[in-house]
Amino acid sequence: MLAEDCGHPSANFQESPHLIKSEPMMNNPLPPVDTPNDFDIYENVNYRHYWRSLSRQKLDELERSILDELLPTHGHAIVDLGCGYGRLFSQYAGRFQHVVLFDGSESLLRQAQADFKEKAFYVLGDIEHLPFRAAAFDTALLVRVFHHLNHPEEVVSAIRRLLCGNGLFIMNYSNKRNALQIIKFLFMMTRHNPFTPETLKAEANFFHHHPASITRLMAGAGFQSLVHRGAGVFDKIAPLLGPIHRFAPTGKRLAPFLGKTALAPWVFCKAELSDHIPRQTFEKNSDLLACPVCHNELSQKDAAFCCTHCALEYPIRHGIVDMRMINR
Repeated sequence: MLAEDCGHPSANFQESPHLIKSEPMMNNPLPPVDTPNDFDIYENVNYRHYWRSLSRQKLDELERSILDELLPTHGHAIVDLGCGYGRLFSQYAGRFQHVVLFDGSESLLRQAQADFKEKAFYVLGDIEHLPFRAAAFDTALLVRVFHHLNHPEEVVSAIRRLLCGNGLFIMNYSNKRNALQIIKFLFMMTRHNPFTPETLKAEANFFHHHPASITRLMAGAGFQSLVHRGAGVFDKIAPLLGPIHRFAPTGKRLAPFLGKTALAPWVFCKAELSDHIPRQTFEKNSDLLACPVCHNELSQKDAAFCCTHCALEYPIRHGIVDMRMINR
């Protein structure tokens, strides 16, 4: 086991020559789902309940404090890719003129919509086919999503396209080379070498990455790595303290060290796009959209958006724009 918090796997996976398999993870909080779509693996999952345990409350508190620090104080447009039910909404809502909540799970996106209503723009879609205009955002979040990606290079490249020059990309990943795995390897408690760069597959659609591979990936996509923060260590203490669990530390003070050294199970990375692409300015949230197939402009037609180039239509259902690739 590489990380206590392991997320939700799907059944789809394509083998890679640079990937090795791990032992099954024994405490997966969410059951595997056999779905043909990688982007909706959280559909009808009670993800809000997942964050109610003592340890995950501490982890949630730490992740929020990390984002408070890493996010800019103000900006034009932000997209939270894989927003779920909007767990992190309060960290960025008051800082940007346009807030887009994007997810592959309609059930989770409906929960976010019920909570935040007109404070955000809700888009249902596939993380590997992002339906946004180029240079439309100055900040993109990808929190607790990267470890599910079958094709991370393609997703990072797509995120680069939707960011303007000097745009910020804040993401986190499950760290293969964390301190616990190093100790287990040195004492021959695991056969997996945490120092090798190969991606480690824990379960279907759950991957652990070496910090060096993340650095190469980000640099190859045109991002300059700026800041790292580590998480997933001190939250293990809270359940052991019983009635005084509220006094357990979150690990905020050590987060910079655990991030810079990449010893934590989860590592946050804040990177800046090195290109100087002018930001596209929009007055309406809907103007941020583009066809996920051909990336051309959309026009609104009744209760749908229609691509001006390939004529594909994307319905609007009760305030959520369905930009998924299903049946298209």
